[in-house]
Amino acid sequence: MRPLLLLALAASAAAAAAGPPVSASLLGPGWSLVNANGSVFVDAVTMPTYALAALQDAGAVGNPLYR
Repeated sequence: MRPLLLLALAASAAAAAAGPPVSASLLGPGWSLVNANGSVFVDAVTMPTYALAALQDAGAVGNPLYR
């Protein structure tokens, strides 16, 4: 057998023996946003979002385009 085919057979056998695949969702509440020095902390961020949107929703920053 060729080494590549043997590797593919071994990988499929290991996947079959491992059982059903496990999945995890990163969406939803339970996230927090904090900067490097800890001076800004926003709790209960719901994903998916952008950092700016989460900070605006929490009232930590205003609209950066407002003049």
